Amino acid sequence: MNSRTLLWVCVFLAVVLDIYIIIVWRRYRRSRAEQDGMMVTKRSRRRLWLESMVPDKVRDWLITYWQSDRNRQVTQAIVELILIGIWSMWVGREYLDMNPLVTPAGREFGSAIQSHHMWTRFQECGWCALWDGSERGGFPAFVDPLGSSLHPAVIVTTLLYGVVNGSKVMVIISLWMAGLAQWWLGRVLKLSWLPRMWGAFLVVVGGHMSGRMELGAVCSVLSTAAVSLTLAPAIRLSQTGRKRDAVTLAVVLALMAVAGQGYYHAGFLFMTPAYLILILRPKVGEKLLWKRYLTAAGLGLLLAAAFLVPFIHFLPNILKNADPYFGAAQPLPHYLLNLLVDDVDFYNSEVLGHLPFPNLYTMYVGWIPVLLAILALGMMRRQDRRPISFLAVSAALVLWVGTTQPLQWVQGVFPGVAYLRFITMVGGLAVPCIIAMAAYAFNKLLKFDWPRLTLVFSGKSNPNLKGIRIQLLLIIPLLVNIHRAYDLSQAWYYTIQVDKNVFRVLEFLETPDIQWVEPPFGEHFYIEPAVQMNMKISPGFMTWRWEGREFPVPVIEASHSEETPESSQLIGEVDGIRIYKRDDLAYAAIVNDDVSVACTAGGLGGELTVNCDTAIEGKLVVQENTWSGWKAWRDGERVPLTGEQWLEVDAPAGEHTYEFRYRPWDVPIGLAISFLGIVLSLGLWFYTPKEEHEILTEENTVEQTALSEGEE
Repeated sequence: MNSRTLLWVCVFLAVVLDIYIIIVWRRYRRSRAEQDGMMVTKRSRRRLWLESMVPDKVRDWLITYWQSDRNRQVTQAIVELILIGIWSMWVGREYLDMNPLVTPAGREFGSAIQSHHMWTRFQECGWCALWDGSERGGFPAFVDPLGSSLHPAVIVTTLLYGVVNGSKVMVIISLWMAGLAQWWLGRVLKLSWLPRMWGAFLVVVGGHMSGRMELGAVCSVLSTAAVSLTLAPAIRLSQTGRKRDAVTLAVVLALMAVAGQGYYHAGFLFMTPAYLILILRPKVGEKLLWKRYLTAAGLGLLLAAAFLVPFIHFLPNILKNADPYFGAAQPLPHYLLNLLVDDVDFYNSEVLGHLPFPNLYTMYVGWIPVLLAILALGMMRRQDRRPISFLAVSAALVLWVGTTQPLQWVQGVFPGVAYLRFITMVGGLAVPCIIAMAAYAFNKLLKFDWPRLTLVFSGKSNPNLKGIRIQLLLIIPLLVNIHRAYDLSQAWYYTIQVDKNVFRVLEFLETPDIQWVEPPFGEHFYIEPAVQMNMKISPGFMTWRWEGREFPVPVIEASHSEETPESSQLIGEVDGIRIYKRDDLAYAAIVNDDVSVACTAGGLGGELTVNCDTAIEGKLVVQENTWSGWKAWRDGERVPLTGEQWLEVDAPAGEHTYEFRYRPWDVPIGLAISFLGIVLSLGLWFYTPKEEHEILTEENTVEQTALSEGEE
């Protein structure tokens, strides 16, 4: 334990001891007063203040409100969620700087948020946002498997604060979502407030969240929280079998589907065998539970159809790098150490078979929660075996899949899993399960009949003093655990200022009309400002590519290389970065044999306008990827598209105006299906067959009674 941690422990102990001495002294004085025959009021000071300061009607309403158990529970839940929100803001407080030039320090932050510009385009030109024309020839905006642009947290924050500031706020919302998921698990497991809040506070600073920001992967943080949110409603549905709980599970499944970062979707699929533990309940509503879980899965697919329909339509064209040997993975014993190590230097090294990239491996939770989670397996009550076993098996599955061997075995049968080359990231999904089990064990320990520590003044024995419960001392190591996780999180939750030279370089890349350009390759902090300036970048940086399509060649290119690219000339230099321009390229040109005449082009996203005035006829070639949904007009008259890769139409000689619009069929169909899912969800929420609910409720009561009798 370092000196800083020891200081915090001493301060905590001093505060606890002071509070305890004050309580003991007040009880002692009250006892002496009673012995001396003095009158002691039965009303607390708070009650006297309430009666004297609050109007009678308000006081009566508050008293009536507080007498209801449900109202007290709702109020407590609101207070706890507010506290989790405050803790999340404190942990990510660096991101509350609303200067758009202050960004998270992760090196890929700029490229990770480029898909969020769909909503800035939507504000500018409406439906043109359906096409993302910012990189590599463009692609349908709704199909990005690693972006989070369709998640409500991204939509709302981007529309309110812009792309950069919205992304920073979205990270804090994701931390709160992770805390909410853990708090919700505590409620479902019927834990008292202290273990429930401890688990929520710990998961907010867990390495599985903070480590992703080492890379600036905001989508990974959101997706981790989204998968965590599925655990509590899955358990709750098993406990009640209600259709409303099936609808709740469907909604969180849909939110998970649109959260981006496909690695975590794969991790969730690897966890799904654990659902059999919740569903297979002999003699207790088994058929009804199967129906409920299938209903939740079906509704979730319907609700997420706005993303799934375009994605499935485009899926055969997506290609990404693969690794059939999974070289980033570690052997299981080494991989499990990532749960226990909070040393930043360890993650930046290449020891124990991992790469020096902390974002792939960090999932620190601490040895105390791990030991408590193991202890929970031996302490659980019979009626809690299913949810605890579900959490344990879910954690075991993702931890096992994240190691060297499993996917190598599967790859022989399903070669497509080789695309999951950084599967180690999914191990972080085990952290919420481990913390929930640890909180369960903590809750059980608090209920044990422990000895009491009583402070008695010399010669002043007082039988009314009950003392302090020794099990509360368990809070000390658990708070130290949160503190250590917090210290690790702050290694990655910090910001940097965008270098002014970034904008000086981008000024050289600006063109009078639409052209493909390229900032220094591999330097991610250029991507977001360039996209914000409506530049078209090629090749830029994306985690996937369009199979069989070439990248457009940039007209202007920035590079650290001193070697002049072919057919280009040096036009400027900024801080060692050279700017080259090619004069023989154009975004849009009429081509006839070897003759090419450039045209001027303008527009944004999926709405393009090209003006040509030439003496030759030929093909108008626009270097934008063609795809079903693109339509073309010449001088207001519809013309057919003829190109296989680029947008191409026949072009007669003379002065003509060409318009291209992207209006796909898959997005309206997906939105319509999602709307149908909303209607069905509302119908199931407000309509529940009474007889089915009563059957499962009665069977659950019988099962719980049998389990209780068995324990006795």
